[in-house]
Formats: sequence, C-alpha cells, structure tokens
Amino acid sequence: MYRTHERYFKLWVENDVLIAVFRGQWDAAITHAYADEFKKVAESIIHKPWAHITYLDDWELADQDFFPIIGQLESWCIQNGIVRDAVVFPPNALKSHVLSKALKTSKYSEYYREFSRADEALRWLSEKGFSPISDTLSSMKSA
Repeated sequence: MYRTHERYFKLWVENDVLIAVFRGQWDAAITHAYADEFKKVAESIIHKPWAHITYLDDWELADQDFFPIIGQLESWCIQNGIVRDAVVFPPNALKSHVLSKALKTSKYSEYYREFSRADEALRWLSEKGFSPISDTLSSMKSA
C-alpha cells in the first residue's frame, strides 16, 4: 500500500474478495494511488471469478477527478472477471448519487449493489458463492 495514502484507503484480499475501506476526502492523487494499488492487490484473484466489497462509512467524497479514474477502474474490473461488487455505507443520498455518476457502465450494474449494513452485503456475496469474510474485517476497518 502507498504509505502516503494509507490513511485514505486500505485494500486486502480474503476468500477471493477484494476488500476496500475508504476514509477522508479524495483528490486525483489519492484516487490514482487507489486505482494503481487496487490493480496490484487484485492480481492474485483475477484468474477466476472474484468479488469486491467497499466500506464508505468514513469516506468524505471526492473531487471531479474521481469520476474518470474510477470509471476506468470499473472497466478494468469487468475486463478482469469481477462478478460481484458490494458497497456499504449508511443511507446517504449524496454518496449514492456520486457512485451512480462514477459507475456508468450498464453491464456493470448487474454486478453492483449498495447496502446500508455490512451483514447484508456479506450475505449477498455469500449467496453468490463467496465465503463470508472473517473477523479480520473488524480489526482492519478500525485500524
């Protein structure tokens, strides 16, 4: 992980699920660092179907540069076999709007769901063949 950006995001893989935790307000440099690190971390799982879960509880949104960078990352995920993408955050119309603006690929929408509770997201991933994530998540989110 980029040491200068670790306060903004954490990424790791568990049970063929790439887990992301966002924090703070993002600019272009942070978003680029995230996309680069995401691809590096995902390399270990893209040879088979994989999933992604993102926790946005502590994310304070991003500037306009976020949209094209995340849009390119979305395309990369589709090209590299993602089958499920769960995003977790308390109900927040602005975050939901920002995400819908960033994730424009219609094909991707069949893989994408937003949840207000982590247990719902994990159950959805489990129903799609991905093992529930262990207690590692609690400790990493709070770190």
